[in-house]
Amino acid sequence: MIPQSVIAAAIVSAAVNILGWIILCVIYNVKNKTSHLVTLIGAAAFFVSQIVLRLPVLQVLSLKSAPFAEFVSTTAGKILIGAFTAGLFEETARLICAKFILKGDKRSLKQSIAFGLGHGTCEDVILIGVTMLTYVIYMTAINNGTFVSMFYVGGDPAGPTDDILLTMNALSDQLTSIKAGDVYLGIAERVFAMTYHVFASVLIFKGVRAGKSIQYWLAAVAAHTVFNGLAVIMPNVWLAEGAIFILAAGAAFYIIHELKNESK
Repeated sequence: MIPQSVIAAAIVSAAVNILGWIILCVIYNVKNKTSHLVTLIGAAAFFVSQIVLRLPVLQVLSLKSAPFAEFVSTTAGKILIGAFTAGLFEETARLICAKFILKGDKRSLKQSIAFGLGHGTCEDVILIGVTMLTYVIYMTAINNGTFVSMFYVGGDPAGPTDDILLTMNALSDQLTSIKAGDVYLGIAERVFAMTYHVFASVLIFKGVRAGKSIQYWLAAVAAHTVFNGLAVIMPNVWLAEGAIFILAAGAAFYIIHELKNESK
């Protein structure tokens, strides 16, 4: 049985990562009279760079090349392939949007924040929110005894095949090992990640406005690599989240600094 506290935490996580960020985007745009279209373009930048391009490419390379798959599982691979390529794809998408798609006042500081919120919201909805919503369904099924029927309907009278049983058992073990505290920590981590997405967007857009696109793009790629890479090199999740919090606080300070400078 999975504790109700864990299911409740998963529900909260799904709500925050699907509805919460979308509501925040709408409120921000209405309050600051920024464009919902810019937010949607930010979301599209994540979707195309990660879901359409990067993740499928890495999946194909891992399936086709055993040495590549083995390297990706190492610390160096997680940093170079995981963290660096995420930064390379996402920051390039940000740059393309800021430089070639969005023009004029759509490149302003406040619009760049709207773009970053859209970018981060797309990530949270697809990779976290939907996953947590699925977990809630599976956890409920485990508790009410319908989990097996979700994977096996009819078929061989002898019962589920070994492959299906393997999948079921692995998923069941994963879900029963989740703790409510870990889920809430994950929500905090997404707040830090959202702060980074806004920071990177502010950085890239500022570079475009200043005519220094490549320099600011390189800085954003490096920052992205460091931000993601910390989760790999830290010995435990608490130290990793602590380090990410410090970086997110620095990113927030930069965003506030830029807003204050604009208002002068």
